[in-house]
Amino acid sequence: MRVVATTLAVLALSTFGCSASVDSTDEEGIDTPESTADAVTYGAYHTLRHDNRKCISPICGGYWIKRANRDTTLCADGSYAAECYVASVDLASKLGLTESELAGVDVSRLVVRGNPKVQTIGSFKVGVLVASEAWYPGSDVEPTGTFYKVTDLGIRCVKAPCFSLKADKLSYSTTTTLSGISSGAGSALAGGPILAAGTIKSVSFPTGKGKELVADAFYTRLAHKAGACDVDSDCTATVYSANVASTADCYCRICPSNITDTFTAAAREASWTKSCSKAKLLCPAVKCMAPRPVACVANQCQAVE
Repeated sequence: MRVVATTLAVLALSTFGCSASVDSTDEEGIDTPESTADAVTYGAYHTLRHDNRKCISPICGGYWIKRANRDTTLCADGSYAAECYVASVDLASKLGLTESELAGVDVSRLVVRGNPKVQTIGSFKVGVLVASEAWYPGSDVEPTGTFYKVTDLGIRCVKAPCFSLKADKLSYSTTTTLSGISSGAGSALAGGPILAAGTIKSVSFPTGKGKELVADAFYTRLAHKAGACDVDSDCTATVYSANVASTADCYCRICPSNITDTFTAAAREASWTKSCSKAKLLCPAVKCMAPRPVACVANQCQAVE
């Protein structure tokens, strides 16, 4: 059983000569607070810091959370404050992160997306930040400036400036296309979108002006790996072999021969049910053997004799 303890006491141009930006809302435009369904479902992005007050846990000793790029933060009780106290950060319920995956992770350095909820711990009602995303810093540099989610648009040019990146300002419906980002953060984009904190500046090239995000700090996604476990009960044999994004991905559920963790198995089943429960699949009739026992071996789910 996974437990998060503080209790861990626990980011349309041609491919040739891209010389103009295609901002939907430019950095010099009007900021609009984010109010999309996505924001409601997955919550706001927060920075964290340890609570160092000396009093009884869980009303002290947790974390102070602050909404990125905003002066106020929504607290668990529905009020707004500059910062809100939470007794713990739940990185397991929605993310499936195990204690072994979080070993060595300083939770206070994460950027966490989610909604604070009221939970009862002992005789106290306290806030807990339930994470829908977690982002880990790629360097020891403290963040300054504005937070953005940066995505590589896949555009490649033969001359600069090349507006190949999209920067979404966290907590706002503001998007800026960039021609570049500082080197350390830029290399991290090879693995997917990142969060970055810094300042957008105009840069000049012989062929025109570009925009570069000078990032003081950047963050990469902290995600659960299929099959990761802490104890034997985290593991299972399932008929679901992969997540399903659409009916084109539907597959036959035959024998429970796929060994993984229970969190991954449940996510695969939910995605299959959503897209494939009414799909007409031609599946073979197969007599399945009894599944082999499973266990958590060196923090990885495996079949055992």
